[in-house]
Amino acid sequence: MANIRKIGNSYKITVSTGYDVRGKQIRRYMTWTPEPKMTESKAKKEAQRQAVLFEVAPYGLQTKGLIFNVTKPFLYALVRICI
Repeated sequence: MANIRKIGNSYKITVSTGYDVRGKQIRRYMTWTPEPKMTESKAKKEAQRQAVLFEVAPYGLQTKGLIFNVTKPFLYALVRICI
């Protein structure tokens, strides 16, 4: 699950990718800046979509031990289902 925080005009997205051998949590970070013409509610919704894409995109989609490389339109469809 991603953590989304608004900092100024942009959003900081933090994703946990598991733990290392010492038990320390491994985190990845991303900053997403909305377009100037976006409303606040649309920016929040798009930040949620970007967070899901950031979680899933580098690893592909994993199902029952099989990893599928997926296309960006498929990920957007997946995000619509999740949100």
